Amino acid sequence: IPAGNKLLTQIADRNGWQIFLTENGAVHNSADLSRFDVVIWANASGPLLLPQQRAALKAFIENGGGFIAIHAAGDNSHSDWDWYQNSILGTGFIGHTMMPHKQDADIVMAQAHPVMAGLPERWSHYDEWYAFDKNPDLAGATVIANVDESSYEPGKYTMSPTHPVIWVKAIGNGRSLYSAL
Repeated sequence: IPAGNKLLTQIADRNGWQIFLTENGAVHNSADLSRFDVVIWANASGPLLLPQQRAALKAFIENGGGFIAIHAAGDNSHSDWDWYQNSILGTGFIGHTMMPHKQDADIVMAQAHPVMAGLPERWSHYDEWYAFDKNPDLAGATVIANVDESSYEPGKYTMSPTHPVIWVKAIGNGRSLYSAL
């Protein structure tokens, strides 16, 4: 989380954006959320929000807000929130690589998208590789990058024929992006 916060701050500074960092779920209310264009959950895991905070975030996104979920924000600690699981993720986390825990693997673009501008069609990345119970495109997401399972040892966590790691989705008037990286 500290490394992610540092990177997000650098990106905001480089683009002239304002950024507000917090690990306090209380900011998930309609008055505070109205001050933002995008909410980012960077490795947010565990039980995060009370029911009224969940409702405020849902309304924020459905009414035009942006949402970015990174890595652990897609783990199974959010599976008790059906809307988040089905609308944001569109899939369920089933596990991640072990033995070794982190590995180099190749990421392959599934299709062009502005989020991926400047990245090559294929590149190597060192990570803990998440796997999901189904492809999120079945829930209306657009997969923009997959991990090539032949480039690492996925163990029992395979998703052949494709293994999505980054996808986007329109939700009401809003938009979301999930990156398992």
